[in-house]
Amino acid sequence: MTTHPMHGRNRFKLGVFAANADGGLTLTRVPERWPADWAGIVEVAQLADRAGIEFFLPIARWKGCGGEMNSREWSFETFTFAAGGGTYPLVGTLRHIADEMMRMAEAEFAGTTVSFVNFKNELPYFLETVLPLLREAKLRQ
Repeated sequence: MTTHPMHGRNRFKLGVFAANADGGLTLTRVPERWPADWAGIVEVAQLADRAGIEFFLPIARWKGCGGEMNSREWSFETFTFAAGGGTYPLVGTLRHIADEMMRMAEAEFAGTTVSFVNFKNELPYFLETVLPLLREAKLRQ
């Protein structure tokens, strides 16, 4: 019998958040802004799964934010996406981000989600740079 990922060996759980919507959580017009196309979402979900990320959480948004940028105009429906609050922004050096996640674990948070300007380009960098720091701190296996 397999252990449920949320009860697995990692002391601090990680999840990818808002990959189902264009722009994710990022309000920007940069060219590399996340397009939330299905092929890209599948690629990022598989990458996260191979890396042992415990969950993939969609953002609930059914309408764009309007204005010039109209962030999240396009998204995959939340409940269907999830079948397959608040935020704590972490911005800074790799060490700062890892340290903040360690502080969250010390405060007995079970884990957190991560979001990027472009999941496909930035999740691999996170996995290569921040994950080793969390392993070093014994928060991840």
